[in-house]
Amino acid sequence: MDTRLDDLADNIPLALSGLAIVLLLVVLGLINIHFGDIEIGLIDLPLMGIFLWPRMAAPLFSLFFVFCAGLFQDVVNAQPLGMSAFIFVVVFTFFRCRQVSPFWNVWRQFFVVILCVVIFVLFFSVLMRIPFELESLLIRIGVILFLFPIYFFIWKFSRRLLRSGEDI
Repeated sequence: MDTRLDDLADNIPLALSGLAIVLLLVVLGLINIHFGDIEIGLIDLPLMGIFLWPRMAAPLFSLFFVFCAGLFQDVVNAQPLGMSAFIFVVVFTFFRCRQVSPFWNVWRQFFVVILCVVIFVLFFSVLMRIPFELESLLIRIGVILFLFPIYFFIWKFSRRLLRSGEDI
């Protein structure tokens, strides 16, 4: 049998694991945290999963799963259909983390991703005349940048536990 087909079949479970993690982060993103009068939405959590998607996952399946996860996020968050799917596909295609060390480089790359997403969301909101609160958006950015190191080290630790001699 063709070794390329064997490699693809071996890498589909990695794409499924990436999908499972992103769907879990979408559901966790439904949580709103309240600090007095300030409400913090965690809607940006799935971006961490997209950014750290398994590198060896089957690319075509991964792209399809990322798109479906974005549509799922749009539906559960009552957003314009396709907005998150577009953002997820762009982040997956152009901004996905290629090298996982040292941590500060990865964190800076993720910071750039978040800034690009925020610029797109602001542009889209103004274009479609969708109201947004700048203060809320800035707080969401701060929270996601604060949570990223926690997610990164959990992700890296789980990778070490599950590694079977090959780099995922």
